[in-house]
Amino acid sequence: MSCRNTDPIRRSWIGQTAWELRHRTAFNDCGAGTHTGRHQEEFNRRFHTICGNWIRNFNSVADSATNFRVNWVGDIGVMVCKAGTHGQGRAFDLSVIRSTRAGFFIDMNTDWNPNHPCRGLAQTRRYIAVAASLRRYVGTVLTGWYNDDHKNHIHFDNGVAVLPIRRSARTDTTLVQATCRYMNGESLAIDGEWGPATEAAYIRLRRALGMQCRSPRRNLRDARLFLQLIARNGMAGVRAGAAFPGPC
Repeated sequence: MSCRNTDPIRRSWIGQTAWELRHRTAFNDCGAGTHTGRHQEEFNRRFHTICGNWIRNFNSVADSATNFRVNWVGDIGVMVCKAGTHGQGRAFDLSVIRSTRAGFFIDMNTDWNPNHPCRGLAQTRRYIAVAASLRRYVGTVLTGWYNDDHKNHIHFDNGVAVLPIRRSARTDTTLVQATCRYMNGESLAIDGEWGPATEAAYIRLRRALGMQCRSPRRNLRDARLFLQLIARNGMAGVRAGAAFPGPC
């Protein structure tokens, strides 16, 4: 199936062999994905390692925050013969993360929307946690707030380097705006434009997370800590900093 994948590897899991991949094929009455059993996807070898590093970290964060232990991971594709990182096996379209706890999951089709009739704000905060945890490992994370094409999955790829938080990138701006709105009570549009209102909300978010003495926009280490704190509080389903404060 390789098109432009220079180092292909086929795997039916990420992180550890028990965390199997399952392919989304439909949706239930609430809009959550329904998935097949274990299946294989083609990855670029290095990208598969990145996916493994991410999901192991996410499992640790989620377990410490709310006893969420990964059971399996849903996808709608990795290697696809088309232009861009999918054609290189370096992109993953994430549909769900299922916990070993029955009925406990994060679904990427429903959980970006806090007004979803079957879900709610706590689930949206956990969706933000997934996106934030991914951004620690890859440069591009496209969520339901990025555009309409990503309202039923989170796309992530390593097409660009992992950098500090970028005001010029719609990917980072929408994630920060959603975090400010749904985890820190801001009345802020999620429009991908980093203007004065977003800057002020971002400063308040840093303060809420105990990050006012750090610079996530200038320093990658600070950015990764900032994202980790968002992920920890998000998985706990609480406001920014309420359960896991930062170092400042």
